[in-house]
Amino acid sequence: MFLAGSAGFICLEATDLRCEQQEIDWNKIRQQYPDANSTILNLNNGSAGMISSAVERQLVTLLREMNKMAPYEAKGVWSEISRKSKLKLAQLIGAKKEEIAIVRNTTEALNYVLRGIEIPKNSNVVCAKHDYSSALNILKRLAKEKNFTLKYVDITLPASKDEIIKSYAEKIDENCSLVLLTAMTHREGQILPIKEITKLAKAKGALVVVDAAHALGHFEHSVVDWNCDYYCSSLHKWLSCPIGSGLLYMKSELIPYTEGSFSANKNLVGRMIKFEDVGTKPFAIEASILSALSFQEKIGLKVKSDRLRALTDYWVNGMKNITHLKTYKPEEYGGVCSFYCPGDSVEIMSYLNSKKIHVKKVFDNNYKNNKSRYRVSPNIYHGFNDLDRLTEAMETYEIKK
Repeated sequence: MFLAGSAGFICLEATDLRCEQQEIDWNKIRQQYPDANSTILNLNNGSAGMISSAVERQLVTLLREMNKMAPYEAKGVWSEISRKSKLKLAQLIGAKKEEIAIVRNTTEALNYVLRGIEIPKNSNVVCAKHDYSSALNILKRLAKEKNFTLKYVDITLPASKDEIIKSYAEKIDENCSLVLLTAMTHREGQILPIKEITKLAKAKGALVVVDAAHALGHFEHSVVDWNCDYYCSSLHKWLSCPIGSGLLYMKSELIPYTEGSFSANKNLVGRMIKFEDVGTKPFAIEASILSALSFQEKIGLKVKSDRLRALTDYWVNGMKNITHLKTYKPEEYGGVCSFYCPGDSVEIMSYLNSKKIHVKKVFDNNYKNNKSRYRVSPNIYHGFNDLDRLTEAMETYEIKK
């Protein structure tokens, strides 16, 4: 039977690619992805990353294997793979294996946390206008059900670290019971000073929930260093795992007091597995996570982060001389940034699509006239020449008056 994470599944040089002095052959990395010879330029990895060809083959093989067995026989056969995946994921964020659960995505993890904890009546919950809409939707609904008050941080991003900390400090008071933080904003790609804001929240006795959808597999961080209580992320974005895989972390002492799946056995009250007890699942997706983790280990997270920043620097610098554009690059950033172009957003997106260039149109909360930005999020399978296509397209774009 084909097992996940088998040695040599990635066709790279035998040297340790995690060494900072080792020069990575990014063209070899590119060849590991189905996109290698595609005419479509996918610059929307912020929505969902592309799985490597090796992980794709792994997933297909596992699906075929699962189709030969009774569903829960497959789950039993692959239990060791799942254990190894959780161990590697826990190590990646500085947690214990017993503190994480594999779920479908960030939104599902946030639903578990925000609906599963006791938010005191008449208390304040601090969130921000730059938080993801799904997270805010959960809080808006719960505020009505549980009678607590939402206090919004409203700051124009990108902003400096000090400005961001100050904006949260003004909202976190003695009556604050919970703070929602986005580790890396989905529109601007701003990396927030989570550790410093968490310290402010803890001083007021508030719980901290981190939306880390864009953080995991993107840049180095630790839940222990951040001292957050809950951490929710997607594995299908920057870890390039199959779509339908996500991560939920919480401090050990909070597990018994956080409601799990309603279908979970009551004996699981103190274990993270209660968040995975949702009935029959596509076990092959979970079993494929280990291959994606092994792929990243071959490269190294720091090397990967540096590459993503280099790609961002390249296209942002390339667009600086285009007079009709404005680029937005935060003080702390990675592979997610955005630009503004005047004109009808539907026409602009249609123009880029005609060039087979895919970006993400994002609504800009900082403008009252519904101004749109265009988010660019390349991945490690892209080269600088790919980004030249975007720059050249926007150079020749004629704004209709």
